[in-house]
Amino acid sequence: MAFKKTPSYLWQGRTGAWFFKLGIPAPLRKHYLDAVTGKPKSHIVQSLGTHKHADAEKLKGPLLAHYRAEFRGYSSGVVTKEINPGQLLVPLLREEVRQLRPQDGDLSLAIAGAVEQAYKQIKRDEGQGAATVALRRMVHPDKTSIKEALELLIAASPNKGQTVETYRLACRALLEFLKVADCLPDDVTEKQAVAYVDSLNAAEMSLSVKKKRLGGLNQLWRHMRRRGWPTSPWKDHELTDARKARKVPTSKDGEGADEEGSENVRPFTDDEVIKVFELPTPDDKRHRTYTRPLFRELYALGFITGMRLNEIASLRPMDITALEEGWLLVSIPKAVAKTEAGTRKLPVCHPVAVAILNARVANQKSPKGRIFSECSLGGHDQKPSWHVSKAMSRERITRLEFTREVNFHSTRRSFATLMEQAQKADTLAQQRYMGHDIPTMMHRVYSGGAGTVKLKQVVAKLRYSQPVEKALKLAEPVAVALSDPAPCLPEARLASRRKVTG
Repeated sequence: MAFKKTPSYLWQGRTGAWFFKLGIPAPLRKHYLDAVTGKPKSHIVQSLGTHKHADAEKLKGPLLAHYRAEFRGYSSGVVTKEINPGQLLVPLLREEVRQLRPQDGDLSLAIAGAVEQAYKQIKRDEGQGAATVALRRMVHPDKTSIKEALELLIAASPNKGQTVETYRLACRALLEFLKVADCLPDDVTEKQAVAYVDSLNAAEMSLSVKKKRLGGLNQLWRHMRRRGWPTSPWKDHELTDARKARKVPTSKDGEGADEEGSENVRPFTDDEVIKVFELPTPDDKRHRTYTRPLFRELYALGFITGMRLNEIASLRPMDITALEEGWLLVSIPKAVAKTEAGTRKLPVCHPVAVAILNARVANQKSPKGRIFSECSLGGHDQKPSWHVSKAMSRERITRLEFTREVNFHSTRRSFATLMEQAQKADTLAQQRYMGHDIPTMMHRVYSGGAGTVKLKQVVAKLRYSQPVEKALKLAEPVAVALSDPAPCLPEARLASRRKVTG
């Protein structure tokens, strides 16, 4: 994440949000491990949930005092809450109690004494509530705790890094609200669930983030329902968004606006599509990694193929094959696809998309290198769409002055709308082209797929209105727009060479 440095432990992100950032002394970094990589962190970076500098100044003080006290505790050997020996004993004692047998005799009394000792230590250091929750975990080892259930969900889930991190954040935020290290599902009452939702509604965060927090918890309870958990307390809650009344969001609202789960997302109108492509390059002379020509190419491929932004940014020459009559076949591998159904092969014939892909492949020497190499990796799962998504979001809000009703994922909605209005007969082939899950087992499991010929029919004559098609041409690479060179794909170059020599 890129920050704008300011004094006094405050850093400002690209979207204007303020963060607390504090360096961790090298000897103490072993106590602060990254949640994703498991490696020691060099800095503590924590969002302050505000875009106002005055509020950030007020919020940094308690955090600075907390972490400095924590550093002193680790340095002097004093046990802090994070390494409370009583809490460290809880999972060990759970396992010991789980393995107890009636004939163990004195051993069971010794374990009972250890349980009581851990209970008293937690009560002294963290209070009665935390001690009671810890005791229930120790004496009911047959019941799966929230953290244990989270690992079971992650192991069983086909979802990848970003979604997994959403589950982790949802559970971490709940446990922090309850002020416990871990707990059983029965410890989360309806009253506590309502209080937690009220705290979310009072927090300075977007509605989509609130939905993800509750959605992650609800998914966990649903996964564990057949394993003896109670009914999920995370349904039928009303979430609010304090920023919803703004007609035109500022750049502060841009972060995360390209996420598929953003609320009230709709397709682009024709006028908005034209504005996207006709927007000129900024007048200032700053060096820009993410430029207007790049944005036009990405938008064009989104409108023409319906691919997700990360699918486009991850394309490599080896994923693109030349077919007859100027068609290209674009493969979305399993490692890039968002879901299992997203692994697919897309025939592409639109001249603008073909020109963009040909030019990009010609400029990438390595068959395994990304053709949009300027899109650097970022985020929890190191996706090439992370940073360019933020840049496009800022441009839509500050320069195009669009609301949050449209984002890059709206290109998929526009493409889906175009397919439906074209009244193509094979709806099933349209779903396969979009990478959506097929509802019936026959087509999803037993069928080998629609095949390239069938998918060609989906997009063979698919075109937007004349003004939009004219705007799409602005995305063609300059060299292609001024001339009509031979296709740049290796197969096409080889065929052209054979024709000349023959």
